[in-house]
Amino acid sequence: MGKSIGVLEVYGTSNGFEAAEACYQAKEITIESLEIGRIRHFPGEKSGILVRVAVRGSLVAVEAAVSKGVKIALKTADLRYHQILSDPVSDAGSV
Repeated sequence: MGKSIGVLEVYGTSNGFEAAEACYQAKEITIESLEIGRIRHFPGEKSGILVRVAVRGSLVAVEAAVSKGVKIALKTADLRYHQILSDPVSDAGSV
């Protein structure tokens, strides 16, 4: 499996799982972690449940997976953050 890592944060449990499923349907990636947490209200930001999905694979596969997840999250305007690390440091370990 490749070195690249993609991270996606989505508001809402159902939206987060939908985005994670879209990422999973992309070929040749591994879901490294799926975290669910509660966030407090900060000015200009939603409060409630936040789902963070991290995937690993080749750069092309990770880009495709994150792109699919972002597309799902943007349908409901619940995307908080996304990032792709094309070649993270070797001691990054698990996400």
